[in-house]
Amino acid sequence: MSEPKVSIIIPAYNAAEYLRETIESALAQTWLNKEVIVVDNNSADDTYNVAASFGSAIQLLKEVNPGASFARNKGLSVATGDYLQFLDADDLLADNKIELQVNSIGHLRGIIAYGKHVNFFDDSDKNTNMPESYLSADYPNGTTLLYDLYGGNDSMLAGGMIPQHSWLVPRSVVDDAGLWNTMLTVDDDGEFFCRVVLRSSGMKYVQDSVCYYRRHKHQNNLSAQKQSAALHSAFRSIQLKEQHIKDPSIDKLLANQAMHLLSNAYPAHPQLCSEIEQFIKERGGATWLPYQEGLHKQLRKLFGWKAVRLLSYYKNGGHKNEL
Repeated sequence: MSEPKVSIIIPAYNAAEYLRETIESALAQTWLNKEVIVVDNNSADDTYNVAASFGSAIQLLKEVNPGASFARNKGLSVATGDYLQFLDADDLLADNKIELQVNSIGHLRGIIAYGKHVNFFDDSDKNTNMPESYLSADYPNGTTLLYDLYGGNDSMLAGGMIPQHSWLVPRSVVDDAGLWNTMLTVDDDGEFFCRVVLRSSGMKYVQDSVCYYRRHKHQNNLSAQKQSAALHSAFRSIQLKEQHIKDPSIDKLLANQAMHLLSNAYPAHPQLCSEIEQFIKERGGATWLPYQEGLHKQLRKLFGWKAVRLLSYYKNGGHKNEL
């Protein structure tokens, strides 16, 4: 039997600064049976030319519709791999990441692999921080994993995260789960992988497989219009995840996610805040509250979190803590 093929799909928008390193990371994978697909999302910078410089080592496509989900779906339309590796244009993979995960899955059908990740800032060495993982166990089904991922074992948390490039997913599972939701601009990965894990036969944790998640210290502030769209997308993602999961034990955890979102949206988006508050109320309230430490926590206990949020909001020019 031939070795399974892995399709590495890289959506890229105005990513010229980091794209070369990302493509090199994909090409350096020790798993040899692979294809690298880069989808330029109508970039205004040198992204396309950076990708084109790799010649026949990659497949280079263009997607005119805005948004990474459109680009990922474009990559999926030409991918021929048995497994899928999604990789954003500024993130990286350890050289043996895919090989370790493919070997760990072996001949098991419908199993998804995930591992550790390293957080690093764009001006720092990715190797200075230790790998970490919010979850570190095998799971028999998606609902069990999502319960833990959303903070089910710790009522003080609104949950954790697994970077999208930590996953290695069988193509058959994605075909069953469906394409990326192009209506979402924020938490599109959370909604997509919610569907994917629910359609899988289980999740396998591969301890030594590592990916690198780049964080940016200096990001441009979103316009008011884009800020509103981002918040609405995040709320829609929460609603969709509830529809996908259909498990009352997770409703409270999604209420916690909604509370976290509410604390970012308040007070600048009153209509959305009203909708989020109603969502939380209908699920019996949230167990997580913002401002968990220090003086802010004490002020919250005395005056409520909204008062603390208002103080912080106006003190910082009306944009503190928004997405």
